[in-house]
Amino acid sequence: MLAVSLWRFLRRSPWSTLMAAAGICLGVTSVVSVHLISTRVAEQLEGLEPPLLGQYSHFLHRPALTADTYFQLRRDWRHGRYPRLTGMAPVVDENLEINGRLARVIGVDLIAAGGDLQRGGSARVTGSGTFAWDGVWADPLTAARLPLPLNGEVDSNSGVVIADIPVAQQLLGWSDQQISYVAIQAR
Repeated sequence: MLAVSLWRFLRRSPWSTLMAAAGICLGVTSVVSVHLISTRVAEQLEGLEPPLLGQYSHFLHRPALTADTYFQLRRDWRHGRYPRLTGMAPVVDENLEINGRLARVIGVDLIAAGGDLQRGGSARVTGSGTFAWDGVWADPLTAARLPLPLNGEVDSNSGVVIADIPVAQQLLGWSDQQISYVAIQAR
């Protein structure tokens, strides 16, 4: 009896039935589209997390942050002033146009990293088999535009250059005292 009643309604009002079906299809399509777009954006943002910085929980920003400020903070930490901290490192992080292509230049303390740039990040870093202190790790397109030795590749198409802090400062035209922020590990 329910089927008969439904059939009568469909025959009497075909447009409202079609509009209801179209509305349901449009709603489902919208939800699926938003989900796919947000998933793609999340994947791209994960790929932007530089290797080595993923292990830090906080980033200390301050106007006119210098290497001297970092070393004073590090001395205070070593003397027990900040017991909840388990590690810290200075970081240079700034965008730079290299031969018409925007690149993110990241300077990290290679000695503190122990040469392990893969630790803690989402982007994959591979070595070239050779190492130079004035060398860089970069994605293939950006590496081709740099006049520096290539230590390895960063698996990213977003224009990433990773180098030791003095090399990054030199690329950016910064003084040897200028840093972007201090990366901190806290318990």
